[in-house]
Amino acid sequence: MSKIATSIENALKLNTLSKVFITSINPDLEPKIHFESSVKMDDEEYRRLIEELLRCRYSSDKLELIKEKVKSFDDLEDILLDAQLEEEEFVSLFNTLGDVEIAAMIRRHPFESDVQAVDLSEAEQVVRLYLENYIKQLPTNRQKQILQIANHLVGD
Repeated sequence: MSKIATSIENALKLNTLSKVFITSINPDLEPKIHFESSVKMDDEEYRRLIEELLRCRYSSDKLELIKEKVKSFDDLEDILLDAQLEEEEFVSLFNTLGDVEIAAMIRRHPFESDVQAVDLSEAEQVVRLYLENYIKQLPTNRQKQILQIANHLVGD
């Protein structure tokens, strides 16, 4: 038996064929995660929610209100930009999100970006900073998982 045939036979037994045959990777064939937000609330309802959030004294009340009223990712993103939340309130909200939603936030507000802070509104800078701080405090394996998801998101 030839050396190559022996290598193939051993690789089959050990389930290591990928080490015998080198295959090129086509980045277009990587799995994609499709993310779409649901319908946003109407402007009047949103304006009333923002006014109510700005009047709230307690973070717990703000978070309850957001959980109760906000049903779309786009509305949540708008809330983060408009409601003047404190960093702890951002963290509490981020803690209620799954990895895909956090990855979508990173795609929309990348903290590693060519877009300079001076080109962003103050609210966008705040979201970017708090998001980056939140990601950095997560366990390394979860950070990697979220960033990998962000790299595969389409349609955001």
